[in-house]
Amino acid sequence: MSFMCPHLTSLKRPKLLVEAARHGAKLYSRKRDLKRLIGGHAYRSHAQILDTLSQREANLDLDRRDKQATYSVTRHVQVLSALMAESTAKEAF
Repeated sequence: MSFMCPHLTSLKRPKLLVEAARHGAKLYSRKRDLKRLIGGHAYRSHAQILDTLSQREANLDLDRRDKQATYSVTRHVQVLSALMAESTAKEAF
C-alpha cells in the first residue's frame, strides 16, 4: 500500500456497506470503472481522482443519512469500492 486516503481512515459507515465495498474493491478495474464513476473528466493526478471519489462518497453518505429518495446503495458501494481500490493503488498512472 503506497498511499492511503485520509478520508478512508475517518469513515464511519454501516458495516454491511463497508464489507460490500471491500469485496467490490477486489473486482475494481480502473480502465473499466473509473470513467463511469467520475465522468469523462481528464484527471491529471491520482490525488484529483481520490479527491473526486471522496467528494462523491461523502455526498452519497449525506443522501443515505437524509434518507433521500434518490440515494442508491448500489452506486454508494461502487464509489466506495473505487475509493478503496484507488487509495491502495501501487501506481498512480
